[in-house]
Amino acid sequence: MGNAIYSRKDILFPITLIASIVVSIIAVLITIRYGFNSSCNWATPGQIGDTFGITAPILNFAGAIFVYRSFIQQRQINEEQSARIEENNKEQAKNLENEVLRQQKIRNFEVFLQILNKSKDDYSKFTYRDVTGYYAINTMFKEYEKKILQDGDNVLNSFHIGVFFEFVDIITFLCKKLEQEFFEEDKNLLVFLLDNFYRSKLKNKVDEISDLVKNIRNTQTILIKLKECSSAYEKMKSKYILSKK
Repeated sequence: MGNAIYSRKDILFPITLIASIVVSIIAVLITIRYGFNSSCNWATPGQIGDTFGITAPILNFAGAIFVYRSFIQQRQINEEQSARIEENNKEQAKNLENEVLRQQKIRNFEVFLQILNKSKDDYSKFTYRDVTGYYAINTMFKEYEKKILQDGDNVLNSFHIGVFFEFVDIITFLCKKLEQEFFEEDKNLLVFLLDNFYRSKLKNKVDEISDLVKNIRNTQTILIKLKECSSAYEKMKSKYILSKK
């Protein structure tokens, strides 16, 4: 309720106080006018005090009401102040929570971008048979194709093959990491960069190796890694790319 709307108690208080004063005055006038008899003598000390003293209980009652009302008003003021303090505390707590979330989003973006950039840099520097990057990957798998069919999961112990599958695991990890809290613009940028890196550098080779080993018994670890990567990418693509077209 607004300050312009008064409660019943706010209206009754001044009425009660005024009525008590009026009753006191009327009582004095009636006493002076009709209450004196031969035993009351204005010249006798104490008569006036005794006469007007009959109003003391009424005035005391009015004073008690005033004190009580002042106490109630003070309590209301204290409650309002407590409510304001509590509201301010809630607002400060909310602001602190928002700031913590903001810092976490910034940190998530920085870590994600650092991992992605490091992977792209390592990929471009990957060397095999005097060629680097995408051409090194293609050259390596042309030579290792028969070895993969023969040795299966054991080829993961090979340094160069192991490095390639590290890239695969990182793509899987980053696709899942997008579920964390980011600012919308930051997430859109990360999705774009990750999608571009995977499609241009790794996707074709992941699909090609998956087809190569899908019917071979001793390549289950390789196949699981490749399927996890493809599944994580397709989920990311469906949620963050296709849904916005």
